[in-house]
This record gives sequence, C-alpha cells and structure tokens, in this order.
Amino acid sequence: MDSGIDYNHPDLKANVWSDPANPAHHGYNGIDRNFDPMDKNGHGTHCAGTIGAVGNNGLGIAGMNWEVSLMGARFLAANGSGSLADAIVTIDYAREHGARIMNNSWGGGPFSTTLLQTVERARDAGILFVVAAGNTSGGHDNDANPTYPASYNVDNVLAVASTNNLDTLSSFSHFGARSVLLAAPGENILSTWIGNTYKSISGTSMAAPHVTGAAALLLAREPSLSYLEVKSRLLRSVEVIPALRNKVQTGGRLNVYRALTSQ
Repeated sequence: MDSGIDYNHPDLKANVWSDPANPAHHGYNGIDRNFDPMDKNGHGTHCAGTIGAVGNNGLGIAGMNWEVSLMGARFLAANGSGSLADAIVTIDYAREHGARIMNNSWGGGPFSTTLLQTVERARDAGILFVVAAGNTSGGHDNDANPTYPASYNVDNVLAVASTNNLDTLSSFSHFGARSVLLAAPGENILSTWIGNTYKSISGTSMAAPHVTGAAALLLAREPSLSYLEVKSRLLRSVEVIPALRNKVQTGGRLNVYRALTSQ
C-alpha cells in the first residue's frame, strides 16, 4: 500500500504480480481508479525491492524473497501525498485479489472509523497488516500520542520501529512499549527506485518491508500458517536488544533466521 511499483524495473519485473483474469493488470491505482499502479514517486518501488527484488540475477540488490508475488497498490501520488478514500479502495482491492500480507509504509493521520473497518476487513480475510511506526525528528511515543494506521488495536496490525547499524533505535523512529511491537533495520537502506535505478534512504518505511519480507518467507515455507501464527513467530523470535527495552513491546529487533527455524 504505497506509491505503486515500477513493474518494469529489471530487478523486480519477474516478481511482479499479475491478475490471473487480466494478466496486464499488476495491481490497483486508487488515485485514478484503474489497474495501472505504476510508481511515479519511488517510495513504493523502494519498499518492494526490500521485500522481493529478484535474487541471483547479477543486478542491483537481492530482496528478502528471491521469488515472491508483488502486487502494486498505488494511492500515494508523485508528491507522496494521498487521501484516506484512495487508501481504502486500494486496500480493499488487494484484499479481494488474494493478498496475504500488506506492507503499509505510510501513516500519520487521525483516528478514522472507516479506515479501522477496512483494516478489520483485511483481518477477517486473514491478512497480516504490517505498518511503519512513523517518523518524527527526535522520536515520538505512539502509546502517548497514537498515530494511524500503526496504532489501531486490531490483532493483524504489526507496527515496526527502525534501528540503525549499531542496533539502536533510529533518532527519527516512533516507538511505543505497548503499540509498537518490534524493530527492524531502517537506516541507509539500499533498494530499487523508479527509472531502473537504486537509492539509499531511511525511515520506518524502510523497516516495515523487512518485516513484511520475513512474513512472506514464513508463508513460503509454511503456507498454512495463519496471520496470527506468522505474527507470533516474528515476535517470539526477535533478538532482544538492550537499547530497545521499553521502546518496543518485544524489546527486540527482527531476526529472520530465528523466525524461520523456530516453532
């Protein structure tokens, strides 16, 4: 759920989803209400690369999943802005077309009953709703001052904070000992970008796709897992980091190997 995806990027193209009923459709464009989710900003393509840039192809980067199905879901415009109404129709499209995990590297709006109900529909369809915790200079406590959709109290929501290469919380990262569940790398992340290029950027937007990618790896290995089982496995297998104590619920950073090998 983002600015779309550059579905022609050579490091993504082989992993881009196509609608079985309409193979030319690679997702949904909630802004224009059509089936062309081509990214005009770059943010969504960056998230997609972390989740599933093609591996072992001699190009650019390797995503967490070398083979995966990336559905483009565009509701953020070229300038990075988007409306709640466009987000909702885009989420509903993905739900109706078989998505099992949704990466939501966006947020910051007020509580919305309509968006809450949309997240609940995703839950009822068995979808894990991974969300970036948010970015504010100097940090921000989501427990004290909720931000949405990260702070919705629905059991398919998995809010993610950002860490740096020193395994400490990023200075910009939102946190919350109750509402933000774990952290993942989010600083200076190199990934795919529009125009067949690559770019290094930072944010909880970059942390969330690492968790989404880990969830997809779990489902590839064990397709029968429910969203709650995937969520539980990710949370139980974190690497506990002293710097994350009282910052995220688990006190830990994503550990993909442990998630894949634990029960």
